[in-house]
Amino acid sequence: AGAFLNGRALPLVEDNDLASLLTTLTREMRTVDALASVGVPPDGIRTLLALPAPSSSLRISAADAHAVHMLNDIAKDRRYSRWPPSVRELLRPNPWGQISFCRKNVFTMVFVLDPSTEQGQAVLSYMSDLYNQGAPIRLGVVLAPGALLASTRTGAARTADGDRNDASRVDHAASMRGLSEEEREEQELGALLTKLHAFCRKKMGATIAA
Repeated sequence: AGAFLNGRALPLVEDNDLASLLTTLTREMRTVDALASVGVPPDGIRTLLALPAPSSSLRISAADAHAVHMLNDIAKDRRYSRWPPSVRELLRPNPWGQISFCRKNVFTMVFVLDPSTEQGQAVLSYMSDLYNQGAPIRLGVVLAPGALLASTRTGAARTADGDRNDASRVDHAASMRGLSEEEREEQELGALLTKLHAFCRKKMGATIAA
């Protein structure tokens, strides 16, 4: 027996931590409100909140040219149009001790993340801060639906061993059992992209999320 919220185990019996329960409820409600505010339908919100937790290990192949999703482009975006275009600007001394920059994609940061997790949301918040502060960095993400697929494949086995945290993963695996591996990966990736778009639109504005 146990209490679950969107697949997360709530240890009410063991810890009797009502403060943590209230914090979890508030966080989930804010997530629902954020997704609804950018037009995600109720069925889509339920799908996103029911995504299984990632596995402990993850291996990603970046052979696909579209594996990295760039969120901005220093060379083309309008917000950087007043920056000097020549790379020679990087050699110019800056009186404030800061790094000089130009309108070129010289610095790039790529993060591997799952935007449906708290860790992924924290990384996206960090990226949002860099963007809003005008850092001369091109930002990119590699979404990790492979972690979700791995946990889906092993969810039923872990539940048989008594893992209470897999309550929603079993239902999720059952709903996707009739799909091929490629179709499952496309569905998971679509859900991750939806949540990534919602976050970017809320934190960075509609221009970068377009």
